This record gives sequence, C-alpha cells and structure tokens, in this order.
Amino acid sequence: MSSDLQSECVDIIVSALDKRASIDVAARSIKESLDRKFGSSWRCIVGDSFGFAVTHQEAHALHMYYQGQLAVLVFKC
Repeated sequence: MSSDLQSECVDIIVSALDKRASIDVAARSIKESLDRKFGSSWRCIVGDSFGFAVTHQEAHALHMYYQGQLAVLVFKC
C-alpha cells in the first residue's frame, strides 16, 4: 500500500473507531468511507481475536492495531 493511501486509510479507521457506538457500526462506517473515497469492493474486519488469509488487489491491504486492543484489517477485493 502506498504511503499516501495507507495514511488516508489509517485516518479513516481511527476517526471511525473514535466515534464508534459499537464495533459493528465502526466497521460498516470504515467500509463505506473507503468505498466512497477509493472505489467499491473494500472489506473491513474489526475485532480483538481473529486470523486471516485473504486474496486482495495488489497494494490494497492494511492490517493495524488500534490502541493495542482492536485489530483492524481492510482490503480491496
């Protein structure tokens, strides 16, 4: 993921998680924001315990931790 795209994704994720009413609402908000800004087919997974193996478009995946507790995975199919 390019540094510009990564920076914008992190900003969207942090903003949604800071405002969240629940993890489900935050995940939906992140997905919808990424779809609007970077085109459709984004997926978002937020949780405290999960593993993953996904197929994604080259340079369109980000895995990060939010405040050391929640893991966030976003990727474009």
